[in-house]
Amino acid sequence: MRITLNRNYYYDNFIEDCIYLRDQYSDILEIEEIGKSYDNRNIMLLKVGKGSNNVICTGGVHGRETINTIVMMKMLETYCKILINQNNIDIHGLWKKKISDYLENYSLYFIPLLNPDGYMISLKGFDEIQNKELRDYDKSLNIPSSQWKYNGRGIDLNRNFPSVTWRSKSPVRESNIYSGEFPGSELETKVLIEIFNRVKSIGYIDYHSRGKVIYYYRHAMSNEYNSRQKEIALNISKLTGYYLGNPDDEFEPDQVGGNTVHYYSEYIEKPAITVETVNENASFPLSIKYQQETYSEIEKTPFVF
Repeated sequence: MRITLNRNYYYDNFIEDCIYLRDQYSDILEIEEIGKSYDNRNIMLLKVGKGSNNVICTGGVHGRETINTIVMMKMLETYCKILINQNNIDIHGLWKKKISDYLENYSLYFIPLLNPDGYMISLKGFDEIQNKELRDYDKSLNIPSSQWKYNGRGIDLNRNFPSVTWRSKSPVRESNIYSGEFPGSELETKVLIEIFNRVKSIGYIDYHSRGKVIYYYRHAMSNEYNSRQKEIALNISKLTGYYLGNPDDEFEPDQVGGNTVHYYSEYIEKPAITVETVNENASFPLSIKYQQETYSEIEKTPFVF
């Protein structure tokens, strides 16, 4: 297979692999440019599967969390190969369901890199931003590029989604968490919300890093909703070995914005899980050595719905 792990993986590599997968598996994989970042990078959607039960998965929401994009691309390549060859690979024996059978009835919608500007800042520095106004502003925030989790405008996308938790602490940045001028203000946020609303889906996973933890509880949702969430989270835990987050950790005292799963839970009202990959003690920039380990852990997680 073409996509190999434990290597540096930049935006250009990602686009090249999108094109490769489209050309190699054109009968079963669809690819779509669903938007642009502020620095004019493509945001890509890749779909594999033949069924109407749709699951959405995202990665690269935070720029510095650089492991999950290549891992998701490797997952897609694996699924395509399984579907083409009709390999009956069991999903860890947890269910009688086979991946090839699953993909006959389900479709996976992957957005592996929602925040390409922040991703490239984190990997290679602020000079990756071609727009001088954006570049100068980002540098003025005095945040090391390796720690950069924001988009090209310095907004934390995972605080920018409309939600009951959204509030603006200040019209200007006061801390390393800045939720934007108003809910859904950012291009990248709008792109994902449009997909949530366009694709009739049965569930959503957002891959982040660090902690090897699964966040499932939603204070804004009903007990019935959270019971289903916990059931899914426990199945993900069986697959990955990750632990379940404490419900109290789902809401931060200084919360200033809604995240992806808040929005999906409250507006789509279907299961939405955050999966945090990589050890809690890993430091940014994340080492490429985590790619293979993470792939082995989360490869089958989209099949829990």
